[in-house]
Amino acid sequence: MAPGADTPRKSAIPSLFARLFGEQSPEVVAALRTPGQWRRSLRKVVKELEGYLEANVESDPVHEHFCRLALSEAREVLDEADFWPEFATRLVFLALLLMGDLPDHGRRRGGARRSEHFTLRRHRTLAYFQTAEQRHRLLYTIRSSLKKDPRDASFEFGTRFGKKSSREFMRRYRNRYPNDYLKIV
Repeated sequence: MAPGADTPRKSAIPSLFARLFGEQSPEVVAALRTPGQWRRSLRKVVKELEGYLEANVESDPVHEHFCRLALSEAREVLDEADFWPEFATRLVFLALLLMGDLPDHGRRRGGARRSEHFTLRRHRTLAYFQTAEQRHRLLYTIRSSLKKDPRDASFEFGTRFGKKSSREFMRRYRNRYPNDYLKIV
């Protein structure tokens, strides 16, 4: 038996619900839920995901349609008696769509997978870009794994060069602490 296999895993649900709805929301506070309560909470989750999709995903109309359709169907299956498998399936569809496209291995025969097996670039390619401000905030998020705490670097640079933009801070940080900078690019 693997180490810790008999230890129950802590649920990620309260943490996710707190991030979506706030720490004092009924979704976080509820210890046990009936299927009806799960349905209400999951409808709220779908509504939140729709808002995040609208605010954060810019894509072609076909892609946006299928992403919205996955969420719409996720909401619809909540009316079924055994909603969990279909609800999870719709969220997997959404995750795959957000990575680029749905895979199509319907005609695949067994054997070793080709190197492009997991590539989802038939219609679009997913790429993440970060602004200097986002990289700056990321430094603070991972500061415990850095040799130079960005707060100290910020004070150091501010003392020597005055208050500068995030872009200028990141340029100086990259030049002065290249190994730490490589952890965020």
